[in-house]
Amino acid sequence: MLSRSGIGWNESTKMIEATDDAWESYVKNDLNARLMRYKSWPYYNDWCEIFGKDRATRENAQDFVETVNDILNGDAQKINQTTEEFNDHLEGFVKDTESMCASQIGGSASEKRKRNRKKKLKEGQDQIYEMLGTVCEKTDARLGDIARRIGHEFDVSQKREEVYAAIGKVGGLNLQEKLQVSKFLVKNTEELELFFSLPDEAKEKFVHMILAGSQ
Repeated sequence: MLSRSGIGWNESTKMIEATDDAWESYVKNDLNARLMRYKSWPYYNDWCEIFGKDRATRENAQDFVETVNDILNGDAQKINQTTEEFNDHLEGFVKDTESMCASQIGGSASEKRKRNRKKKLKEGQDQIYEMLGTVCEKTDARLGDIARRIGHEFDVSQKREEVYAAIGKVGGLNLQEKLQVSKFLVKNTEELELFFSLPDEAKEKFVHMILAGSQ
């Protein structure tokens, strides 16, 4: 992302900066990235240190933006794998850092640096977990909304199948009138739901209103 023309990093605000044209062009290819603009990433440098390429070995290379995108994509298996790898890497990174500090700096100063490093890593981990929790909450909400819509459509579909039989219970209608009212109700969902919510006496009145064109 940051290698794209028109997109850069502001170290003072800890935010991604981009021209509108460059950002719109980028999010067309990655819709999940739209959540990353105008949001502060105070631990970005620490994550770069954790996930960036090791200059000596070229190992442990995972781009920060790719990690966040893995989470935003909402793939449960990929999220779990990314989280496990992140935790493993954090543990190894802390151990390596402690070893290096112990050999270079003695006494309380070394302990203080280790505590500060652990605190920063813990805060960075908490921010990723918070982001993951937000994604899961939004996913649950979307799935709930989809389920409600499917349930409503199923209910309406059942009413369409039952409408002719229900109209047949209204007395004094010939075949053409029954078909005319049935066709009208099937094409108009709100009127269909109203018809089935009415008591029998009101249903008869509503049918005659439809035939008279005054519904």
